[in-house]
Amino acid sequence: MIREQFRSRVQAMVRNRYKLRPDPESFVSYERFGWKLLHHVTRNKTIKVLRQLERDHARTIGYFEPITTILDHLAFSPKLSARAVGALGGSSQAFSHDLSARPLSLR
Repeated sequence: MIREQFRSRVQAMVRNRYKLRPDPESFVSYERFGWKLLHHVTRNKTIKVLRQLERDHARTIGYFEPITTILDHLAFSPKLSARAVGALGGSSQAFSHDLSARPLSLR
């Protein structure tokens, strides 16, 4: 029950932030946006660089969070969310059904 209420609140926040429709498909669009953002941010980065980012973030906030959680925080920030959408080519590109992205470098 509490988990469902939390999920509903998160979905409402996401829909308000990105001006998405109230239907389930719009939330799936946001999930695709998250996937694209993760691939955009990690493109051409090595695992060593990403781990260092996680360690630096942990030192700043006092506990560890994986890169995906760090990106979630960015997605909810008014200033940074606008920059993230812009980096992906604007709303029409960021929330499109197309999931094409360059592969992640795992060097």
